[in-house]
Amino acid sequence: SRLAILCALCIEFDEPALLVGETGCGKTTICEILSQINKQKLFTINCHTTTESADFLGSIRPVRRNEQNSNSDNNNPGLFEWQDGALVCSMKEGALFLIDEISLADDSVLERLNSVLEPEKELVLAEKGYNNEDQHID
Repeated sequence: SRLAILCALCIEFDEPALLVGETGCGKTTICEILSQINKQKLFTINCHTTTESADFLGSIRPVRRNEQNSNSDNNNPGLFEWQDGALVCSMKEGALFLIDEISLADDSVLERLNSVLEPEKELVLAEKGYNNEDQHID
């Protein structure tokens, strides 16, 4: 179909694509098929009215310590650690990223993603709270 061809071209030229259509018309399926054809992992976020930027970027989460991993990491006794969100993981792995039902997310959440849509495709994670090398994702 025309939609699949246009999506494939977007992937080939490393451009974002906005797929618009009725529920059930195959937008998500096309993305899944193209990820399989290109042998690229597909990260997906299904937006809703309470979606937060942390769902995309990541957040600081409690560390679960058990006997096995508490002895192996004596240099990092912290109770919290950064866990990458789906967007950051996809950028680091060179994977595809699908935002489903994007219209349901709050504008303030979507504004945080604007830098990824620019030609430089960069993301600065000020939320991470470490030095600049840890915050900058291409």
